[in-house]
Amino acid sequence: MPTVQIIDKTVISNARTRIAGLDTLRGLAIMLVLLYHCTPNSNPNLGLSSLVFKVANIGWAGVDLFFALSGYLVCSMLLDIKQRGRPVSVFFWNRLLRIMPIYYLTLALVLIAYPAISGAEMPRLHETYPYWLYINNNILDLNASFYAADINLGHFWSLALEMQFYVLIPLLVMYCSRKSLVTTLAITWLGVITWRFYAVYTGTEPDITFGFSQFRCDGLLLGALVAARRDPLKSQPAFLCLALLSACYLIWMIWLSQGSAIFKHGTDFYLHRALLPTTIGIVSAYALTMALKKKEYTGVFRFSILAFLAKYSYGIYIYHFLFNDYLEDSLVPWLSAFLLSQNQVAFGFFSLQLCLSTSVAWISFHFFEKHFLALKKH
Repeated sequence: MPTVQIIDKTVISNARTRIAGLDTLRGLAIMLVLLYHCTPNSNPNLGLSSLVFKVANIGWAGVDLFFALSGYLVCSMLLDIKQRGRPVSVFFWNRLLRIMPIYYLTLALVLIAYPAISGAEMPRLHETYPYWLYINNNILDLNASFYAADINLGHFWSLALEMQFYVLIPLLVMYCSRKSLVTTLAITWLGVITWRFYAVYTGTEPDITFGFSQFRCDGLLLGALVAARRDPLKSQPAFLCLALLSACYLIWMIWLSQGSAIFKHGTDFYLHRALLPTTIGIVSAYALTMALKKKEYTGVFRFSILAFLAKYSYGIYIYHFLFNDYLEDSLVPWLSAFLLSQNQVAFGFFSLQLCLSTSVAWISFHFFEKHFLALKKH
């Protein structure tokens, strides 16, 4: 079977070029996150009829798919910059223009403008500074809900982890040879797995092993590995076998509705808490390599709806959970009056949230974000 040839220039050098397969994966990732956050009171234990809610139970894995995509794209950008002899400041400039404007606008509206306008009590500095500094994922019991739980910033943990990766990965790419980079990324990934297993089996809190940087960067590292290896499928049999084993484990967990095991205490869940991020990262990395193939799998990874969602996925992720609890309290009783089952209500709420968050993200992109993106250096 032919190998994938990932050439840095063709991947990233033209910022306006989009790869259909990657857009499809990005759209799938945001759909998984929405299913997880926006299907309240769903029952996944009704056999095939509730399959979508079994998937929703492990929808948090969409974040790991985002991580794999980010790891690949960021490492590809840096390798291209290095190959062309351009300063690494170009990478930082372009990344900051994509990420920071909408992030800090949201924080300013939530933490400063909202209490000033509504008269609500201003959050204290110790509750908010981790969000401003992108370290909120590494602080246990940090307040994520504000103003009587009307606004929630809990999902910002993944944005903090990605920003930390963006700060550290240039050091590796710029100062390591390609071979050394692959070796370093692989050893670091194995170290993350080992540390997470040790932490879980020594009784570390699930909230720590779920969100702290040292326990949850599998996807970022594996995505970077795909970019660092010119032919990631050269050792296809071993990679395919590992991906198939991981996929079988995930399918089993989905069917048993055990995706939430990663958050649970008790020795019965130790293996799943340690293993789920690893297997999800492997499957995400393999899907990434398939999506990059230009001939055999191009048609499989072309879905226009997911590609549309991919374009606005960052904004959808930012906005969808901010008022989710408030909307759930307001809309679920109304939906329950018209729909027969709790799963119908859950799917109805998901549909409304998908439309609402996508609309807000569309407005945000075209009236705010794209003005900053126009300043990017190519």
